[in-house]
Amino acid sequence: MKKFFDTRLNYKLAGKLGSAFSTEGSPHGGGGELAIMTIINHMLVKGMLIYSSGAGCGRPFIHIGPTVVQAQMQEREEICRLFGTRIAQKASELFDK
Repeated sequence: MKKFFDTRLNYKLAGKLGSAFSTEGSPHGGGGELAIMTIINHMLVKGMLIYSSGAGCGRPFIHIGPTVVQAQMQEREEICRLFGTRIAQKASELFDK
């Protein structure tokens, strides 16, 4: 994603809705959250609207975006689907007029 944001200058992303999630191989590196925050930073620079649902949608809270460790993919599938649903609902709320 970083390469995309660094090299694709011709895409007009301002005003578009953005969100992020990550997967990682090990729970010990903490790289998932860093990856999400880096992607969010790039989206903000491009003028995108960032949404994660936070606490506004109730439990389970998804603060910045889900991070899934490879060994827990099946266990975290539901939270990832919920995240996608919430993002789609927000996009519909903002842009379907």
